[in-house]
Amino acid sequence: MKKFCKLELSFMIESNSTTFQKLIILVMVLLFIIDLVFILGKFLPDVLRNQIEPIYLELLANKGFMIVLEFLAVLSLVIDVINRFDVFTKTSKTIRCVLTALFVIVFFAKVFVMYIDSALLTS
Repeated sequence: MKKFCKLELSFMIESNSTTFQKLIILVMVLLFIIDLVFILGKFLPDVLRNQIEPIYLELLANKGFMIVLEFLAVLSLVIDVINRFDVFTKTSKTIRCVLTALFVIVFFAKVFVMYIDSALLTS
């Protein structure tokens, strides 16, 4: 039984590094796209209105679900930076920390803006 557990853990450690890095980069790209659509749809309604508006309206229609998914994505980025901070090179540490901080700030700003919008619509 112990031999099986050691084999299982070593397999996870070896295969986890590149796959996990690719998933983290994918999460960053998806968060960037979602945040860009939100910012363009909310604050710059005339820029690319025909292309952005259907996606923005779909995001607003499912905003509760999207906020939960975005929270999980931002949380996974923060945990990744905390867990693998010693593994990154100096340049990579700076880039990852700055990007993660920006995603956290944008997430909380988005939650605040959506809260204000929903509070203003009910009165």
